[in-house]
Amino acid sequence: MGDPRIPSEQAVLAFDMSTRTADGRLRDLTLNGLHGVVHGTTPVTGPGGGAMQFAAVTDRVELPSRAWLDLDGPLSVVTRFRLDRLGRHQHVVACDDKFALWVTPSDKVRFVNTLGDGAETVAPLDAGKWHSVIGVFRGTAGDAIDTDNVEIWIDGVRSAVTVGSARRSGPAVWAKGILHPSDACAIGFESHQGEATHQALPFFGAIDELVLFSRALSAEEIGRLTAAGS
Repeated sequence: MGDPRIPSEQAVLAFDMSTRTADGRLRDLTLNGLHGVVHGTTPVTGPGGGAMQFAAVTDRVELPSRAWLDLDGPLSVVTRFRLDRLGRHQHVVACDDKFALWVTPSDKVRFVNTLGDGAETVAPLDAGKWHSVIGVFRGTAGDAIDTDNVEIWIDGVRSAVTVGSARRSGPAVWAKGILHPSDACAIGFESHQGEATHQALPFFGAIDELVLFSRALSAEEIGRLTAAGS
């Protein structure tokens, strides 16, 4: 791992959002080599050092569709970002048919499978402020979603959330999807396999770090990660 703040156990990928490979890709700091292809974006300074600014519809980082990202849970997403525009449907990171961490038009954080089942914060985020945001799913595909197995932590505090489905009736269940062989995983964007309504839903803001784990982080680990990045 390239950052001593980040626990390495079952880390699937880790980006400091500034380190590049020799051929210009965003370097995955784990040994898995899931380097991202960068489209647009601008280097900026974040709380942890270098960060990446997303300011155009085409700004995004495409991630390879590898088996490492075929996660049905448990899993955790750790990131630090700043919103520059409010009132928009915008994605921080997503893998189609697996998981997504995104911000709703009411500026609340949703951590979900990509059928829309998951958790949403009760309180909205502020524009122009750096936030530590961590999503944790403690179950596995097929499990009913409730406040015991889906958590969202904002700036080191476990947020009050509502759980449910945005797309279907009945109880929310963490669905078991397939990881598409291409156009599946991205930072700053979610393709939904070319769904027309999603092609102009970029992220407007800056991302300072992003780490994905194939396990559920403990409250103690979340506290350490938040404190180290503040």
